[in-house]
Amino acid sequence: MTTEGAEAVRQLLRKDMQREHALHADLLQYIGLREEDLSSASQKHIRLMAQAASVLELNTTDASAYVAAISDLREKYDGLRASVSTWQRHEAKQLKRKQELHDELREMEHMLAMLDAASKERDAIENVATMDSRLKEYAGKHAVYSKEIAKLDKILADRGYFDVASYARANEIARKLNAEHARRSLQHHVLVGLEQQCAQLEADNKKVRAKVDRFQGLPPNLELANATLYKAQERLQQLEAEFQSRVHSMV
Repeated sequence: MTTEGAEAVRQLLRKDMQREHALHADLLQYIGLREEDLSSASQKHIRLMAQAASVLELNTTDASAYVAAISDLREKYDGLRASVSTWQRHEAKQLKRKQELHDELREMEHMLAMLDAASKERDAIENVATMDSRLKEYAGKHAVYSKEIAKLDKILADRGYFDVASYARANEIARKLNAEHARRSLQHHVLVGLEQQCAQLEADNKKVRAKVDRFQGLPPNLELANATLYKAQERLQQLEAEFQSRVHSMV
């Protein structure tokens, strides 16, 4: 840490201590007693109340301010729980879509095998230039689909999921497409079927992209979200207990 950074930390700590001291004095004034007139347990409660007010960033130690701050903390906690639930549902959809893409890639592998067999049998001859153009088009579409799957894999990997096999499978299909590009004749009806499958896969990928973009702001992983929830809940319970203790001591 640089000298400037260390000084900034010291200034921040000094400011927090001054704030907590002011809140502590405000509490003593509120109950109309001096600290030395209180028992050690009461002094501890006063310090805890001052610390709670500082953490909650209260400007006053009125009971209503504590209630409002705790209510606000509860709303934030509930909102965080809802966000985690939404994130979990979205993650399940992503995993399902990833599996669907892998299944479609396997179907493309099968289609490539059929294309290879058809080209060897020479059942139907098409213009060489047309066939080359179609093969280039399919190779380009396959590259787009593989990029989409890589993007999904990266998002899932950032959240604790990763499947190396998807990359290997995509590379193998690309290799087969490049090899097939050298051939000069293919069955027309098989190519039409592959073209339709590519169009459907492209439409599905657009839906996946829209869903992924919509949920980019969610917590990066489930462990971090659960840890944040647990910490907020623990802090809320502590403040509620301290507030109840303070109320009972004032009655």
